[in-house]
Amino acid sequence: MSANPSTDTQDTAAASVAAPAPAAAASADAQERSSQRQQQAASTPQPLPEPTYQHHKTRDRIRRAKKQHRGDLHWSEWSKFRYAESNFCEESMHIKENLPRIHKKDTSLIDFIRNFEVPGKPVLLCGWMDEWPAKEKWTIENLRRNYRTAKFKKYFIDYLKHQNDDSPLYLFESAVEDKADTCGLLNDWTVPDVFPVDLHAIVGEERRPPYRWFCIGPKRSGTTVHIDPLGTAAWNAVTSGYKRWALFPPNTSKQIVKGKHLIKPGEDDEPIMWFHNILPRIKQQYPDIPVYECVQRPGEIIYVPPNWWHAVLNLVDGWEVRCGKFCRVRASSGFGTDVSSSSSSSSSSSSSASSDDEDELHEVYQQVHRTRASISPEAWKAYFQSHVEVLPPPCALPAVNTPLARLTECCMQRQPPLEKRMLQKPQEQNEKTESQLQQKNAAREAEGKRQKTQT
Repeated sequence: MSANPSTDTQDTAAASVAAPAPAAAASADAQERSSQRQQQAASTPQPLPEPTYQHHKTRDRIRRAKKQHRGDLHWSEWSKFRYAESNFCEESMHIKENLPRIHKKDTSLIDFIRNFEVPGKPVLLCGWMDEWPAKEKWTIENLRRNYRTAKFKKYFIDYLKHQNDDSPLYLFESAVEDKADTCGLLNDWTVPDVFPVDLHAIVGEERRPPYRWFCIGPKRSGTTVHIDPLGTAAWNAVTSGYKRWALFPPNTSKQIVKGKHLIKPGEDDEPIMWFHNILPRIKQQYPDIPVYECVQRPGEIIYVPPNWWHAVLNLVDGWEVRCGKFCRVRASSGFGTDVSSSSSSSSSSSSSASSDDEDELHEVYQQVHRTRASISPEAWKAYFQSHVEVLPPPCALPAVNTPLARLTECCMQRQPPLEKRMLQKPQEQNEKTESQLQQKNAAREAEGKRQKTQT
């Protein structure tokens, strides 16, 4: 077969023209990706410049504190989302609130115990701070004048007045009573009369864990969603400022309230970003999950029952007193038993105990007597005679193959912990073994009778 020279020439020319096409396409893709990166970089806000502080040591001390708090962030990245330029805190002042408020003049101790403490319901308390000196004395000017030697005065207040961070540092001072220059703050407030019993007080001030704080919260600071440890309840009193709260019942999944699976690339889960980004997505994706929200105003106290998830955002600069480690009375705690009889039986059965242990037990019993004597018998009975209910009721089982169902399925099918299965009482194990043997013997007898009948 002969070749056609003209056809070969045309094919060669066409090939020479088509050859650069893949390279041109690759170059176009590279240019497009570069353009996208440039557009993304242009749309990503740049961090705000570091503010100028009044004191020359403030910058270095704040940088050091930031590194200890968030070692994964450079100090210049603390304002990369530019929340200081947004109106989110101002908009949060007008959220729809669904947490009840009660007033001191309308609420007795027994009412509070029966309606809120025993059932475990969060509530805002109004009127309990009307006579606190802290409402007038805790201002920047007064704190500077009255506590000149306190370390937080020079540096943290300087930071508070000039900071532009997305989620600023939050000051928690738990050793107020241990320092001569700050112990005077304890005279500016009193424990509300609806919180008379604290089981941790039984062990004495030297043994109990930290339980009260003097807090200074700059605007946009806060705490991420969490549960207070050791099954403790908390009350928080705001003397100045506004705080946004979000609370979830104890039966809510940790995975849901944390919302880690709802964070988009480039986002963070600091308090302001949790309220701004994650909380709306939780409401949208899990509409059956109850969320309780409120804005706590100056002069109000919020009561957070044990095991309730909660997150907090400071909407303006503010001061507060927080007692986050008081333990409420439960009927199952044995706190309502006769202490005198318990003391005599315990001392007779522990004759071999050391004198130090006996002294410690005696101190505990004395504190129990003092605690029981601090409230009326009627209020004491309310702890044990009130009907205990769960609020809100447990959520209905979610529909199959939904995000909520996938999160709760593993918990519903989870077996008891190994130690609970292995540490069953011998009597229970023997009873189970005997019942199993009886069932096997009965099955064998029935099988034998059936075979005889057939033969």
